[in-house]
Amino acid sequence: MTPEECKDFKEQILKEIAQHKIKIYEFPESTGEEGEGADTNRALRARVPFAVVGANTVIEQDGRRIRGRKYPWGIAEVENLEHCDFLALRNMVIRTHLQDLKDVTSSVHYENYRCRKLAGLNTRRTATRTKLQQESISSDGRREKRA
Repeated sequence: MTPEECKDFKEQILKEIAQHKIKIYEFPESTGEEGEGADTNRALRARVPFAVVGANTVIEQDGRRIRGRKYPWGIAEVENLEHCDFLALRNMVIRTHLQDLKDVTSSVHYENYRCRKLAGLNTRRTATRTKLQQESISSDGRREKRA
């Protein structure tokens, strides 16, 4: 993919994300300090959605060992920001935003999961209670007929 094709493809993906109302990770807002953190967030936001080349092979080229994919027209280097967004994604996940990702996972995603599970338990208890009440009513009706 050429850089222009990649840019167009990313724009199309962002349109579809917005169209389908898909929630994606929101980078934390800067605390008003213009510095390295704000610059990092701006640079990462500009790369979303991340275009990543995956490879599990190491290629020897000009005496260097490169992780990448070899094609007839050249090598797509995994750890080269001009070729793909892997380094930016890795740095975001592991180095710069790991604690925020943990906090969001705990406070938002886990709590949503927990609420759904608890709501499901409550629904089952109500359904069970209703079934027991129905059995009780039917057994009360049998008792009345005997009397």
